[in-house]
Amino acid sequence: MAIGTPVNSTSFNAALKEIYPVDRIEQEILDGADDPFVKSWHRIEDGGGYQWRLPVATSTNVRVGASFATAQSLGSNQKNQAFLITYNQIYAVASWSGPVLQASMGDKNAFESVVTQEMELAIAALNNKIATQAYRTGTGSITQVAVGYNVSASVTSSGGTQYPLGLLNTQDVLMFEVGDVVVFSQTDGGSLRTGTALITGIDLNQGTLLSTATWSSSITSLANTDYIYRTAADASAGSTAVVMQGFQSWCPPNNTTITSSDSFFGVNRSSYKAKLAGLFYDNTTNQDSVAEALVNACSLVQSAGAAKKLDLVVLHPQEMKKLVNDTSTKVVVGSADVKLDKAKIGLSNFSLMTDWGAVPLAQSIFQVPGFASLISTSTWHLITSGKPGVQEVDGIMALRVSTDDAYEARLAAVNIALGCSAPGWNCIVKF
Repeated sequence: MAIGTPVNSTSFNAALKEIYPVDRIEQEILDGADDPFVKSWHRIEDGGGYQWRLPVATSTNVRVGASFATAQSLGSNQKNQAFLITYNQIYAVASWSGPVLQASMGDKNAFESVVTQEMELAIAALNNKIATQAYRTGTGSITQVAVGYNVSASVTSSGGTQYPLGLLNTQDVLMFEVGDVVVFSQTDGGSLRTGTALITGIDLNQGTLLSTATWSSSITSLANTDYIYRTAADASAGSTAVVMQGFQSWCPPNNTTITSSDSFFGVNRSSYKAKLAGLFYDNTTNQDSVAEALVNACSLVQSAGAAKKLDLVVLHPQEMKKLVNDTSTKVVVGSADVKLDKAKIGLSNFSLMTDWGAVPLAQSIFQVPGFASLISTSTWHLITSGKPGVQEVDGIMALRVSTDDAYEARLAAVNIALGCSAPGWNCIVKF
């Protein structure tokens, strides 16, 4: 856009495309995510239809015997089942004020700075949303209210009175933003409590969310251990999941809760939980060190017959800190890479010595605190209808906002789903 040119839909659309070509945006989504699990996914970008059929092998051929007649007579071959995966959507919107754009027109660098900052924030928001959902249950919840916390507590400072809300895992404050309008439910994915609350501040030191009204007055019957959602749109609220089913959906933290009436993407996993719902190592009972728990869990995966070696372990930073402080010789220093179809991910210099040899260790703030994901990366697939990126309508990237002197660009991961072709080759650890 030439300096001094009036800002309109045509001129701004041309300038936005010059600064942010479509392929650049597509490259920065997912590839730009600051998460090792997300970067490791095998991407299937031609997903279509209402569902995606993802086969999963639960056993070898059962028709085997000492004679041909015996092998032939041993029933049907039921070794394969298939998850019928349904899709979800994730959107982010970048917006620019018309007057601000016009004011920056006299300086090319200022104009590009205004455009770039907003687009980068929108891309980061979309990546963070994907990474947050990657580890969770698909109900939309992020965390819970802390046990024993006074939901009517207040804090007075020079800035006035604010009302803090403690979280079960204080590190989860990083998953929220000032301006979020949060909602709550008594059970994970259950019906929402009446009311919403606006987050007006975040106290990283205390691990609390702040509001200008008491949380108990904003949310009817708010109680300790209630589940928290960033928006009402993210909450399944007792019905079908509206966000992506993450690691803890595919590998539930306590797979003994899977009953005979289970139905996960059309598959009843109760018949073979270890193969269809992943492995679970409960360290809350054993109370081993982080390193010992991870080694034991890796051994569990190997003994369960996983055909592929684990090649990634992702912890939350608080567990990684405990691991680093552990003087155990099970943790070694050295380069660790996860090799992918198109690239490789350089991880931290820590690896875990296990029965299978060294397994790369990585940390992510998006991991659920108190858990570790033991991952066979070749089994995880991100299914989308095309590449996540900017939505163009008739070649127009920048759209005029009908109710304001502003413009917006819409980013989207349309028809997105995470699938695992061998849950039994993965394990979740609870500390």
